[in-house]
Amino acid sequence: ILAGPSFAFRIRKIITCLYILSVDDYKELMARDQPGILEWKDYPCSKEEVDHLAVRFTFDKAKQDSWNMAKEELNAITSSVRRILGLSEDQKPSDNQIFSIFFSQESRFAKVLMDKLEIDYVLLLKWLHDSCLQAFYQLSPTNLYND
Repeated sequence: ILAGPSFAFRIRKIITCLYILSVDDYKELMARDQPGILEWKDYPCSKEEVDHLAVRFTFDKAKQDSWNMAKEELNAITSSVRRILGLSEDQKPSDNQIFSIFFSQESRFAKVLMDKLEIDYVLLLKWLHDSCLQAFYQLSPTNLYND
């Protein structure tokens, strides 16, 4: 939304930070009400006034950055799993191997969960199964059993 005091404040802050307008032009702009779209005008400035600014416009950069971070995290986890299993860099761990690291009856993770939840291994696996189904289908616990 391009209206309201918050937009005017952001514009004022951007203009102030970039030092594109002269002080007189800035005062003139801020003294007026928020201009409508038909009243917008370009304020001339020289190349020297903006040459020091490094401005880039990007689209979907945050999404690409997030995906790159996720790939790095997956690679780090895969490397750790390979190290734990004693696999070489060209070998891929199987699903069963990965499962055994985290969820085997002797894994530290499973032992802590069983101890804290005061449940046995079979019930832990049932709980993990339900949790995975909830996540996969994006369901609440109630919806998991009612649908």
